[in-house]
Amino acid sequence: MQHIILITGAGKGIGRAIALDFAKATSPTFQPELVLVSRTLSDLKTLATECHALGAETHLCAADISNLQQIDVMVSDVIARYGT
Repeated sequence: MQHIILITGAGKGIGRAIALDFAKATSPTFQPELVLVSRTLSDLKTLATECHALGAETHLCAADISNLQQIDVMVSDVIARYGT
């Protein structure tokens, strides 16, 4: 079973902590792919490096979730990558 976890606000604070907690939970039976969303791509790249070191795969989406157009682009990207 594929575990896709989309985390908004992943660049900082609670979102970042949640992403790291899921990455730390990676095991032979739980191998999540974390879709990390934040306005700041540089924060996401740093977080992705940490998550990879813990064994989790990541996909980065730079988006401001208060902007409907950016949400549409993010959702389209996730659907294109993982399916419906």
